[in-house]
This record gives sequence, C-alpha cells and structure tokens, in this order.
Amino acid sequence: SLVCVNPITWETGPAKAPAEMNQGSRPLRPERLLFNSFEPQSISAPLEIGMFSAQCREGVVWTNQPSSSGFALSVFPGDNYHGMESSMFWMNTRVNAENRLNKFLSQNQKKT
Repeated sequence: SLVCVNPITWETGPAKAPAEMNQGSRPLRPERLLFNSFEPQSISAPLEIGMFSAQCREGVVWTNQPSSSGFALSVFPGDNYHGMESSMFWMNTRVNAENRLNKFLSQNQKKT
C-alpha cells in the first residue's frame, strides 16, 4: 500500500488542506518547461502564496489546477504534476525542514 503525506499539514489522513494554508510556491522557469526541466525560478523571485491545495487520496497527493503561468504546463498526461511538488509546496517544505531541524538540535544539545 502507498503512504501519502500531505505537504501542507504533514499529516497522513484524508483531510484536505486548502490553498490558503500553502505558504508559498516557487514558480518554475517557463523557458525550461519546454525541456522537461523542473528548475525553479531564482530564489529572489516572489513566491506565489495560496496557489495549491493538497489532499491525500488513495496514497497520492491531489491538488487543484494551477492558475499561474509558472505552473500552467502539466508535465505528464492527465494533469499530473509529479516532479513539480517541491516547487508547488516550496515554503511549507522549508518551514517543515526548519522545524524538524530545530527540534532535533534542541533534543540533542549537549548539556553543560
């Protein structure tokens, strides 16, 4: 069986996380999409807040269709955005990684 983790809530249940909870997506470079490159835009490019929702169903993350040109081209048939997940949930992933790192560091600090 497949395991799905919602990239907005970091939970495995079927509850839908609305797009408003998405802290920021990093658009892809449109000129690179023609070459099936998932290269995000420059780190200094503005994030698109609230672009994608996320819901786990049948072991797969489902989301809404993007309205931004930075995500307008689906890479695979059937509106399949696999390969673009890191850009779609950019800030939620960064915040989760930072929270996990901080928790790890606080639990593993040497006591003096």
